[in-house]
Amino acid sequence: MPQLSEEIPRHEEAGVPRDKLMTLRSVTVKNLCSAPVFFREGHNRKIEVSETAWFRDPADIAIQNRLSFSYDSSLFDGGSPGYSEQMAFVELAIGSWPLNTAIKQGGLNFVAQSGFIDMNLEVSAWKDHPGGELICEDARAKTTYNMKDCGNLEDASVETRFLPGGGNFSRCRSKIGSTCTTCPDAIPGCTAKYALYVDDHSSLFSKSRQTWLTQARSVGSTLQGFSHARFADGKKSDSSVNGRENGGVAVNFECWELPCLNYKDDCKQKGFVSTGNEGFLYCPDTGDFTVQALEVITCPPLDGFPWGFLVVAVCLLVMLGLAVRYRRRCKTSIGCSCIFRRCCSISRRIMGESFLRSSTGSFATMRDFAWIEPPEHVRFAQSALVGDIKAIHDSLLDPPRVFESRYRSIFESFQHNLSGCPRDPPRPGVSVTLGELPGKEQVWDFLLVVAEDESLRSEVIKVIEILDKSIPWLQALTANPELKLRRGRLGLGMR
Repeated sequence: MPQLSEEIPRHEEAGVPRDKLMTLRSVTVKNLCSAPVFFREGHNRKIEVSETAWFRDPADIAIQNRLSFSYDSSLFDGGSPGYSEQMAFVELAIGSWPLNTAIKQGGLNFVAQSGFIDMNLEVSAWKDHPGGELICEDARAKTTYNMKDCGNLEDASVETRFLPGGGNFSRCRSKIGSTCTTCPDAIPGCTAKYALYVDDHSSLFSKSRQTWLTQARSVGSTLQGFSHARFADGKKSDSSVNGRENGGVAVNFECWELPCLNYKDDCKQKGFVSTGNEGFLYCPDTGDFTVQALEVITCPPLDGFPWGFLVVAVCLLVMLGLAVRYRRRCKTSIGCSCIFRRCCSISRRIMGESFLRSSTGSFATMRDFAWIEPPEHVRFAQSALVGDIKAIHDSLLDPPRVFESRYRSIFESFQHNLSGCPRDPPRPGVSVTLGELPGKEQVWDFLLVVAEDESLRSEVIKVIEILDKSIPWLQALTANPELKLRRGRLGLGMR
């Protein structure tokens, strides 16, 4: 049994939920760089090219608030924390994370405010073993920088850093991010082209959708008084609660927080903002969890065969065959819209899951959303509604004629049970609210299909108005570009 850290209460007080706990069993580092890498938390362990190093014994690894990697063999001598300019690292929102010890849960994030070196990182928290099952929805993230791109950024430059034992490596230096982090000269940082590049090359993997999600831009938090952001590429976006565009996800600090907090009036006038929230491994879909293997890959491959495009081609061919097969059964737009989904299910079985998992593009519509069983307290408090959502999930996998025969009854049951579900935000004495329900993407997908039935459209709008008032439901929608696009085409615009 893992032991609790001293700062975590051993018992849950009556009526007061305790903090979520996380436990780490091992760390593995796979070095795919063209030079050896040194791992500070592994007691400056040298990891050779193509070597995979395992750390299972607590005596072999000491994790504080970072996982740090460098090409410089002397950077971490004597336990030195090193210099950000000479290493790649993952920041941990915790004090320390000893192996086999349950501690208060905290997220991870990358850091790139002032620059980055030519060592991308990919971090995955596995429930069983590397390459197996991810521990939760947001358990995997990566950066995909390319030093060649840095040379084309007007607000960044490429520097060559020389190693004590010979050799060198490259660093992309942000001109704005490298200035005084509390000075007015730094206020354009979050809307500058360098920050946008970092956003575009930082990604979170969605376990349920089996696709990579690009980091959302910082737009300033409405809670801090920001209203909009004006970016160096000419785009303007409204601020959000979490400070990210459309309430989206982020895993990397692309700019400094303080400049626009210290000079807020000036930033508001010019459309500059502070950085938004970021982080991963928060595991919103789990309770206490145990990571059997935290895998870090240094210099993961940037390029590969575009399997996602091949999936699209196969899917279109299958869809053509299905359209011929179902041409006499596709009597309504509802049935027709199911053909593409059915086609994707078949193409996935033909090509195998691994092709989709290796795709670097965002092809959320190329697979069916996976069903994640909700926590027991959610199932108990809202059993009927959870049952409706599971029926919705299953219906999306049905052939068109089966879907046509039962979508109305499924929708009516969902609408009825939804009316009795407590709304967000959570309040004292309320065990489960709307935002804690599972299957958000499946429900949005289902509603956008049912909305094509004119006899149910007005009722669908009533349901959408309820979901729009829940931040978790809106975040699930805005994180999926395909769902947002379909909603706009149906004339059911965002409020």
